[in-house]
Amino acid sequence: MRLSTSLIYQNGLNGILKQEATLSRLQEQLASGRRVLTPADDPLAASLAVNLSQTSSMNATYAANRNTAKQTLGMESNALSSVVTTLQSVLERVVQAGGTLSDADRQALVTELKGAREQLVGLANSTDGNGQFLFSGHDGFTQPVTLNADGSITYGGDDGQRLIQVDQSRQMAGTDVVADIFGKASSGSMAYIIQADADNTGTGQFSTVSFGAPAPGNNVGQDFTITFAEIGGVMHYTADTVPGSVPPPAPVAYVEGQAIDMGGVTVKLSGQPADGDSYTVETPKTSNMDMFQTMDDLIDTLGRTATNDPAAATAINNMLATANKKLSLTLDNVLTVQASVGARLNEIDALDAVGSQRTLSYTKQLSDLEDVDIYSVTSELLLRKVALDAASSSFSIIQGSSLFSRGR
Repeated sequence: MRLSTSLIYQNGLNGILKQEATLSRLQEQLASGRRVLTPADDPLAASLAVNLSQTSSMNATYAANRNTAKQTLGMESNALSSVVTTLQSVLERVVQAGGTLSDADRQALVTELKGAREQLVGLANSTDGNGQFLFSGHDGFTQPVTLNADGSITYGGDDGQRLIQVDQSRQMAGTDVVADIFGKASSGSMAYIIQADADNTGTGQFSTVSFGAPAPGNNVGQDFTITFAEIGGVMHYTADTVPGSVPPPAPVAYVEGQAIDMGGVTVKLSGQPADGDSYTVETPKTSNMDMFQTMDDLIDTLGRTATNDPAAATAINNMLATANKKLSLTLDNVLTVQASVGARLNEIDALDAVGSQRTLSYTKQLSDLEDVDIYSVTSELLLRKVALDAASSSFSIIQGSSLFSRGR
């Protein structure tokens, strides 16, 4: 077999270049710390690494979202804590106003209550770090509560909750809306609110509404209207459900201090109601649980003159009782929302712990797929260096041999 000189040279050169290429590849792996430099190195590992990188990136996004939710919920918790403190102070003033006070004393309370109302409006308009209002729903840049010059309130925003994706299968409300905080009672709350009509002229003063558990045959859970009318010189009342009963209830003679039974729901009145006076007995609902409207009515009633006017004094006492009940229910609801915020913050902490474990797991899996084994690559690098030296030496030996030199 004859081998040309050029073939011998080419084979030797190819062997050397192959060893150098292998050495260069090993050097790149050691320098970068990665085993898979291109998908061609390990197609399966490269594909799995892409999927893991995407999953790890999503996990980092969820962690960022949880951090955002934690910040907004923390701000909401601080605002609600201040709301609780202010409402407790308002309730103290309501109880204080129920004592024997002069018109001037009540005017001083009115001034305090106006200040408390402004403070509550400010808290309802709390913002997050991005300038959006916490309690305005999806319309974050619209002020949720505006206090008008006449003391009335105008609401803005909407009732949508801003949801944040805090985990792969978990969306969490980052804030609550103003109506759910200041315009409703706690879910499942069973209570009755009794309120005297603003046009009443008598001295009928109500007590707390009593009721039992809902059961077949009673009217617990329904709303009522108690209306007084003078019949034959004797004051009578009718206690009708809303909407009205069919047939309507018969008038019953009014006896001061005697319980008015509405079918499982009872209330006592003292004093003497006038002809045409009426009272509503309702469960908490959107129409009667507006905290700011309650405070506006309370401020307006306390500002009236009651000296030597039994009817005006009765109206004040009835309004205080109604406001006390409504504001107590509002306070309970705010505490419930605050507890919900705390529960969400605890859940975020738990999700953070799980997310951290996932991050470690993804990092470990990516390392197993992509990172180089320094010890094995170093050993192979040394081995390839020996092979390169051997290839170079053998090429030198072959390069120096020829038929003429062998003949001599």
